[in-house]
Amino acid sequence: MGQGSLYRHFPTRQDLAAAVVARSMERLRTLAADHPGADGFAVLWRAVVDQLVHTGGFLDAALGPRGEVGGTVPAEELAALLAEPLALAAAEGRVDAGLTVPDVMLVLTMVHGAVHRLGDERERRATAYRALALVGGDWPRPTGPRSDRPGQAEATRSSAATAMWRAPRRPKTEAGAIVEPGPG
Repeated sequence: MGQGSLYRHFPTRQDLAAAVVARSMERLRTLAADHPGADGFAVLWRAVVDQLVHTGGFLDAALGPRGEVGGTVPAEELAALLAEPLALAAAEGRVDAGLTVPDVMLVLTMVHGAVHRLGDERERRATAYRALALVGGDWPRPTGPRSDRPGQAEATRSSAATAMWRAPRRPKTEAGAIVEPGPG
């Protein structure tokens, strides 16, 4: 598609971003419908991370100041879409039972922050793998080509990362603040 044709269909970056987000969300809704069981979370997780890796910083350039695009806030829609598959995966022991949708959205935000300014998709993918390994856990791995950098695949499967993810959560107060253990 030529630049003139592109601008006829999408006069602004926001218009193009709205179309990309709408198409991505439709794809995720279809995946959720096609995978209604406990494996649905893994399928959706991979698709979302793949989308972050694929788009890089494009959406940052087009999003409004509060993350809205085309009159919607994609993060809110995504969080709602992930809620049921995450609950099913937790009920079957496929993810930690204490994992919440806000936790998942935070990890996605961290992965996005790690990859959004990188230019090369291969580098973004390797960085996403590394970020997930550092967070720890058995996060479903994104698909696609792996990095040529040694140790990336091994890092995402490390038992230390798994142990860190499955570690008991620190107690929280009723207001949600983390309670740090006292001295001694």
